[in-house]
Amino acid sequence: MKCIKHVILQGNILLREEKFMVNEYCPKCNELANMMVDTIERVEKDDKGKKFKVLTNSYHCNKCNLFVRSEDKRVAIEDEQ
Repeated sequence: MKCIKHVILQGNILLREEKFMVNEYCPKCNELANMMVDTIERVEKDDKGKKFKVLTNSYHCNKCNLFVRSEDKRVAIEDEQ
């Protein structure tokens, strides 16, 4: 299950939040549970001014809403011509 929640343009940074579900262990529920995964996409610049995307996935338990973990992924953006 996947749906885009909202898109916000904040200065030069595009924030896109998506939600989808995966199964993962919840330490509070002490069992395998569905996780809500929020994905935030940011466009940033490095020291040389080159743009790249940072995708951040945050995992929360669907039963108790406990934050379980997050992960960042850096993705290169190809030059637009």
